[in-house]
Amino acid sequence: MIVDSILTSIYTSIPKDPSPLMNSFVFTVFVTFFIFSNYIFLRYYRKGAANDLKSALGSRELPNKTIVVSQIALSSILIIIIAQILAFQSYNLVLIVYAIYISHLVAIGFLVLLAYQFVRWFVATKKYLIVAYAFVFCIIILYLITSLAFLSVDLSYRDPTVKMKSIKTMMADYSTYGTKLSSLATLYTYLSIISFVAIWIPSIIILRTYSTRLGRIRYWALVSIPLIYFFFPYFGNEFGIFDDLLLEYGMQFNLIYYIMFSPYKQIGGLLFGIVFWVIASKIKRQNLKIPMRIAGIGMILLFGSAVLHGLTFIVSPPFGLVTISFMSLASYMLLIGIFSTAKELSRDVLVRREIYKLAGQHSDLLSNISRAELNRMVEKSVGGIVKKMKDEIDAPLQPQLEESDYKKFVDDVLAELTSSKKQQQQS
Repeated sequence: MIVDSILTSIYTSIPKDPSPLMNSFVFTVFVTFFIFSNYIFLRYYRKGAANDLKSALGSRELPNKTIVVSQIALSSILIIIIAQILAFQSYNLVLIVYAIYISHLVAIGFLVLLAYQFVRWFVATKKYLIVAYAFVFCIIILYLITSLAFLSVDLSYRDPTVKMKSIKTMMADYSTYGTKLSSLATLYTYLSIISFVAIWIPSIIILRTYSTRLGRIRYWALVSIPLIYFFFPYFGNEFGIFDDLLLEYGMQFNLIYYIMFSPYKQIGGLLFGIVFWVIASKIKRQNLKIPMRIAGIGMILLFGSAVLHGLTFIVSPPFGLVTISFMSLASYMLLIGIFSTAKELSRDVLVRREIYKLAGQHSDLLSNISRAELNRMVEKSVGGIVKKMKDEIDAPLQPQLEESDYKKFVDDVLAELTSSKKQQQQS
């Protein structure tokens, strides 16, 4: 994904373009990896943890079918582009438009579900860590909407047929179009910064246990590296730090600069995904370890794929398109990974105690979302008991119920759940 997203920028800093055949081969490798990774994930994981979406969202089939259809559609579009390039030395721009809309809209849909669930969990627990993640996903949603708007406006100025020719020539013909595109680019940049900082804060809170092991100075130095790495290009361009080097070394400096600083979001996303992997490393149960790892991979892929500089220049083959196409899969992985973990922890108090003991302060997020999910389950069960009582007496309940009545309902539900667990263990 890093190579795919910065390849067109690298071409501006090398003396000669690779041959069209070589470019087509590299793009084909990227597409093959995309299809293979989609197959591996959807084949071996969707049938397991994704079942928890039914109780969490009220529907399991819709998210599952959506991700399968979208990834098949994206894979087909990428294959058609390769076929058109090999057969006609060109491809239709509308294929890129379709791929961009599918990946963005599906990703936005999954993130809306995730943000909605975090808001529900926050209402149940009033924990700041949950509302922090809810805010992050809301900002990412706005970020993706802006990204979609930017690409839509940008592509509207392009020729409907993208022909195979020198990539440097195609990039030289590029220019920005009007204030509308400039405004969207500025908004995109601001939302990118806000989303990065917003996810960095809860990440370092969850990892704060390492401040005692490594020492505060060393800990803050380590967790600050992604933030410094992210902001360094902005400050460098704003204050002209690189101007002298650019004048003296020209393309050589550009090449080093693009390789080092272009993947700032992908590298920063590693820290956010590592949070989930650190928690998973403390867990022995596979039914919890795997969803946490999946959520971590989803977080890394989400920040790694939500970048535009790969498609800033529309070239042939369309480098950067494969990276964008990972967004929907990343959002789905994040969704089912977090939901599955919360659901599994809410089912068994013994599992929760074991996880909290092993993971310690790393389990703050797990503790909060599992308790919120447990509260939701209890409320749902209480609602079932109330409905059952109403049906038994065949008359409506009194409009005012005492607090002791509600407590009795909850006690009945918890007693029933405990009894059910004991029977399962004995059997």
